[in-house]
Amino acid sequence: MSLVIVPAILFLFLFFFFKPLRTSALLANKMSLGEVPLKPLPITRMDEVGI
Repeated sequence: MSLVIVPAILFLFLFFFFKPLRTSALLANKMSLGEVPLKPLPITRMDEVGI
């Protein structure tokens, strides 16, 4: 039973932990393909990454 629960919890944690990175990468890819205009990536965090 724990062989299923522990990996599922780990997957969910990593899925939500890296969501901002996935979103930024998707937006940067769309900008490089010309689908959206070039602009700074939106950063909403108030830490060493965001200002």
